[in-house]
Amino acid sequence: MRTNLGGINWKLLTSAGGTVAGMAAAGLTSAALAGGLACSAGEGAAPSVRIQAGAPVLPATDERPGSASSPGTFDDFGDVQSSTPGARGSGCPTTLSGIARDPAGQLPLYNVVVYVPSEPLGPIARGASCETCNGDFSGRPIAAAVSSASGAFTLDLTSVPSRTNIPLVIQAGKWRREVTVPAAADCADTPLPAELTRLPRSRAEGNLPRVAVMRAGSDALECLFTKIGVDPSEFTPGAQDGSIELFYSDLANATDGTGEMRAASGTVALPRVETLFSDYERLRSYDMVLLSCEGGDDRYSEPDLQHRENLQRYANEGGRLFGGHYHNGIIDNRELPDDYPTFPEVVQFASGRGDIEPKLFTASVNTSFDKGQALADWLVAVGASTTRGQISINDSERTVTGMLDPSAVSWIDSTASDEEAALYYGFPTPVGGPACGRMVFTDVHLASGSGDSGKEVFPSCSSELTPQQMALAFLIFDLANCVQPTESTPQPPPIIY
Repeated sequence: MRTNLGGINWKLLTSAGGTVAGMAAAGLTSAALAGGLACSAGEGAAPSVRIQAGAPVLPATDERPGSASSPGTFDDFGDVQSSTPGARGSGCPTTLSGIARDPAGQLPLYNVVVYVPSEPLGPIARGASCETCNGDFSGRPIAAAVSSASGAFTLDLTSVPSRTNIPLVIQAGKWRREVTVPAAADCADTPLPAELTRLPRSRAEGNLPRVAVMRAGSDALECLFTKIGVDPSEFTPGAQDGSIELFYSDLANATDGTGEMRAASGTVALPRVETLFSDYERLRSYDMVLLSCEGGDDRYSEPDLQHRENLQRYANEGGRLFGGHYHNGIIDNRELPDDYPTFPEVVQFASGRGDIEPKLFTASVNTSFDKGQALADWLVAVGASTTRGQISINDSERTVTGMLDPSAVSWIDSTASDEEAALYYGFPTPVGGPACGRMVFTDVHLASGSGDSGKEVFPSCSSELTPQQMALAFLIFDLANCVQPTESTPQPPPIIY
C-alpha cells in the first residue's frame, strides 16, 4: 500500500535481499507556498515549478512516525537500485540548476549543499556536537552538488530515477529546507526560482540552528539575522524555545533597552548572559553562540575563570563560538593567574589595543586559500566590493596582529596604520586535536555605519546590509557549516548508486 504524504513522492527502498523495507516518514506534512513559478514557457522549455514547503523538523527526542515500531509507506519514487546512467530518455544530460540563497532569498550563498535524497530525512539534533564534513547527509543522497562563490549549483539527475515530484534538500550546516520540484525536463536543464532554493526562514519551513546571541551596548549581532530573513517568530528571550535566543550584557555601554525585546505580549526582559555562561549544560544545548562587543574590557580584565572554561569547553566539544570585539579575551592568557591552565597560543596579540585610523579604511581579503578566494569573489558578486580582494571597513580596532598556530587563518586583514591587524580570524577546536568545533573572532563592528544599535529595545535594526555586514554574513554561514580545515575546498556529500 502506498500513501501520498504532503505531495512528496517516495518509494520503499529495497534491501540487499530484494524485500521492501519500511522507512521513517518523520512528519512529512507539507503545504504549498505561493502559486506556481514559471521557469520559462513554450515548447521544449523547462516546466513551471510549484513550491511545496519542507517538513517541520521534530526534536531529536521525539518519536517520529514511520519508526521501526510504526513503519511508514510512501509513493513510488522509481527504482533507485536499478537506476543507471542512460536508464531514462537517451542518456543525454538532465540537470537542475539554481542559486542557493539566504532565508530572505536575496544573498547568494557559498558552500551550500543541494541534494536529492533517496529516503526520508532524519532529524537534526540540536546542540554542540562533532559535526565534521566527513559524515553522510541524511536521506542517502542520489544526486548532490555544492554552491560556488556566486551561489550557483548544477545538479546532475543521472542517478535520479524519476523526473517528477523530485525531493530537493538545501542545507548549510544545521540550516536545512526540503522542497519538491514537480518535474524536470529530460535532456535539458531546469532552472529553479530563487524562492525554491533559499534556506528556511522558520522551523515551519525546515530546520534552523539554535543560536544564542548576546546583545550588548556597542554592537548588534542579532540584527544580522533579521537582515538575512529569519522570521520574527524565531526570536525569543534566552532559554525560551526559539531559533535565535537573546541574552544581554549590562556591562560597559549597555542601556536599559539592551536588556529588552518586543514580543506579541509587549516588551519583555532578556536574561543576563551570565546565566548562560555559568550553566554548561544550557550552553552546550546551542549550536552557535554569538557575543556582541560590550564597549569595554570589563569581562576579561578580571576574567571569571569558570565562564572562560565553559566557553572553551563548548567550542572543544563541537560548539561554534563567535566573539566580537574584546571577546578574544576568551583565549588571551595575559590576564590569567599564574597557576591557571592557559589556552594554546593561537594568535599574536598586539601590545596594546587601539583604533585603526582612519576610521573608514580599505581592508584586504586573504586570497591565499580557497575559501578566501571564494570570499573575495563573493564580495564582488553581491556588490560589497568593487575591487576583488578589497573591502571597505567602517570602525575597527587592532587587538591581534597575526596567526601563530598553523590551524588558525585570518580572512580579512588591515595595513591601514603602522602595523598589520587580523580583523577576522578563526580556527577549529580543540587546537591541536581532531577538529570538532570552531572559534572565530573579529574586531569589526557589525553595527557601525548602519544605524543598528544594541542600546535600544530589540528589534531596532535597519533594513540595509553594509559591506562589512555582508562579509560577516558570509563568515557566519561558514561558521555554521560542517567543520573542515579552513583552506579546504568544499565537496558535495558522497552519493549512492
